[in-house]
Amino acid sequence: ENVAISLSIPMSTSIRGYDVCVYQLKNPGCYDKLWSKVTKVHSISKDLVKISEISSNSHDILYEIIPPAIDINAFNCSNKIKITNIKNQKVNFLTIARLNWVKGLESTLEALAIIMERGIDFHFNIIGTGREYERLIFATDQLRLTKYVNFLGDIDHNDVYQFYNAADIYLQYSINEGFCNSVLEAQSMGLLTIASNAGGLTENVIHEKTGWIVKKNSPISLANTIELVINKSSSELYKVRKNAIDHIKSNFRIEKQAMQFDKFFN
Repeated sequence: ENVAISLSIPMSTSIRGYDVCVYQLKNPGCYDKLWSKVTKVHSISKDLVKISEISSNSHDILYEIIPPAIDINAFNCSNKIKITNIKNQKVNFLTIARLNWVKGLESTLEALAIIMERGIDFHFNIIGTGREYERLIFATDQLRLTKYVNFLGDIDHNDVYQFYNAADIYLQYSINEGFCNSVLEAQSMGLLTIASNAGGLTENVIHEKTGWIVKKNSPISLANTIELVINKSSSELYKVRKNAIDHIKSNFRIEKQAMQFDKFFN
């Protein structure tokens, strides 16, 4: 916290999610010196600004929100926009996340167990590793989902494109989320995206326009929304896919983010 002062220069910091949502709960007061000396704060979402304002007990700090961005050319819609109805066929789900409690994967599995009981056929790919792997494979077994769920582990970011391309619905049912780049990539690829109402997810996914928002920690609500999406007409699904692609192109391009950071530092 004293480096910038010793160099007689301004100091900025960037808040991303875990830092203010979880870490400071385990370490009360850990940012007190930072808040007293920082000049400007970058945040990836409005939600994180609210949380940091409460923890800093100050509304005088200058905040600037610059959300994550993606390479639109790398994650283009491919053939997804052409796909119409997904009813009465095997539905391919995808989640890309570290295997941590905060990502809500156990609730996601519980929701999928519900739609399995309702006779919906599906496959679920999970990309990512983490400390909750053992817990999640046990939950998968207990929910009788072993033949439906595939834990793929770490996949190089350059290779995830093929998994987006093979999926129909992207699920991000987090308990807490700063923003989530994977959701941006999924929408840019034209996937039907269902996310929780946690953190910054609602600042990107526009309910029933670019995707669907579901109350977190409610597997039944998630299952009901999944079934609702699957049963929608071709024209309704096309509209949501198109809206999502246009939304990402307009608001979350790397070029736009670079301009925003240039302005932030200058």
